[in-house]
Order: sequence, then structure tokens, then C-alpha cells
Amino acid sequence: MAEAETDRFAIRIAGITVGIRPHYQMIRDICRNYLTKDPEDMDASVSCDDILWEQIQSDREAAREKRPACKFDAGYLETLAVYRKIAENLIDREIFLFHGSAIAYKGSGVLFTAVSGTGKSTHASLWKEAFPDDVIYVNDDKPLIRFDGDVPYVCGTPWNGKHFRGNPVEVPLRAICFLERGTENGVSRIAKRDAWPRMLQQSYHPAGEERFVRLMELLEKMADNTELYALCCRPDREAAILAKKTIYGEKSVVSSEL
Repeated sequence: MAEAETDRFAIRIAGITVGIRPHYQMIRDICRNYLTKDPEDMDASVSCDDILWEQIQSDREAAREKRPACKFDAGYLETLAVYRKIAENLIDREIFLFHGSAIAYKGSGVLFTAVSGTGKSTHASLWKEAFPDDVIYVNDDKPLIRFDGDVPYVCGTPWNGKHFRGNPVEVPLRAICFLERGTENGVSRIAKRDAWPRMLQQSYHPAGEERFVRLMELLEKMADNTELYALCCRPDREAAILAKKTIYGEKSVVSSEL
């Protein structure tokens, strides 16, 4: 199945050095901005069976959703398999994968999350458009969350979405915004109990009861040390301006509804 293996390399993400022996060139290409010569902390090399399993999983999801299955290039499937292995093992180091689009505004992170197609990437790009000198992309799809004491940090990774928006940085996470489409722009603080179902939905669930319990503990720790917002918005610049003003300026009242 695989081409001749290329040389082993290592990347640095979320403070961890991960070694990879690839089958295909694509995984090295997407990781080029994260390469390091530091000693490896863990191995994330995958087998041909692991790569094939990603296609099987995709086919199963398509069948469940009653849509045509997509056949993916083996190199792309390897990138998925590698990140899955990373996410499975990093939970033991109190690091987890959270689906969303993360930016840094003046050095602190804001993470926009929602179900696919809601407009996470669009809203992040509106911040970049409205505040170009103060905003950088951290990761536009699958950032990692790690902790320094009780402080959560959102971390860039090579797996940063179809627009390839991201940087090899990590910043303290100030806020999580749960997006919904609306005809009017509105943003409000919400309580942890209201955010919890969506936090659980948007996080990667590792296999095994012990690791899943650890994920639950880390999600709770993140929620306890991060501002949580509901953001109902149009896809316009005014939505980004309002969200920034609320998070970094005026205080907002905690709402009991998401």
C-alpha cells in the first residue's frame, strides 16, 4: 500500500516532541512548520492497517449519514491516522484535542466552536479582517489544549483545516464562544452547565474508560478557568466587533441558556 518510507522526523506541538516515521510525503509536508531536533517524548508512527482503518471509518460514517462515501488518498489518510494516535496518547499528558477555530488577540486566545458548517472559520476570519494588527490564527480546525497549572493554553498544530490557517504558537485561552447562526448579532456569558454538552461534543473522545474520565476532568478544568460565551451572529464584521467588545471590554450578564 505504501510508498517507500521517507526519513523519520519529529515535530513539537503543545510542548511535546512527537516522532513520526512516515509512509507518504504528505505528512512531512503539512508538518514542515513544526519540525524540531529535540529528543522525542512519544512516537506517533502508524501502520498500513491504521491508514486503511481511517478509510473504513469514513465509509461507516457515510453509511450512517446516508451519503455517498468518499475515497481518500492514502497520504491524506495517514495524516488522519497520525493525529488520531497523537490525540489518543496526549490525554495521558493532560492535553486534548478540541474542534474549533482558535485565534490569538493581543496574546490571548479565543476559541470559536460549533457543529460543522455553522461558520467557525468565517467568524475567525472576520476578527482578522476587523483587527488585522492584533489577531493571528492559532489553528482553524483541530487545536490542542494543554495546561500550565490551572491555566488552559490553546496550541497550534499542523492539522489546521482546509484553509491551512494556523501558526506554531500557544497562548493562554481567555474565552470559548459557542456559535449559532442568527439574523441579529448577540453575545452573552453562559454558565458551565449550559456549555458542557457542546464542550463534550466538540472534544476528541479517546478510547478506554480511564482516558475518557480524564478527558471529562480536563474539560471541567478548562471550563472553570475560561470565560464561556454564546454567540448568535450574522457572518459580518459587526459580529466580530461586538464579540471582541464583550470579551475584552464591557462585562456581560451570565445567561442560563445557550
